[in-house]
Amino acid sequence: QEEGERLVFTVTDNGTGIDEAVLSRIRGEIENFDEETTGHTSYGLRNISQRLKLEYGERGGLTIQSASGRGTTVTITIPKEHPDV
Repeated sequence: QEEGERLVFTVTDNGTGIDEAVLSRIRGEIENFDEETTGHTSYGLRNISQRLKLEYGERGGLTIQSASGRGTTVTITIPKEHPDV
């Protein structure tokens, strides 16, 4: 959907959700990946997040929201207009 000058893509499920401790670890791995301390997880999410930042700077991003027992929402945000287009 369009939100002002941004396009927002949202995927939501109504599954079991993610425990807050696990969600915190995933968010940390996406933002501050250190293979030696975090193991080999979240590569795909980190890759998407990094590509959005490289292409759109702070105007693009990926967020994850979840509540145990209530589902998970992943949101990707990009600007409607790209300066190189």
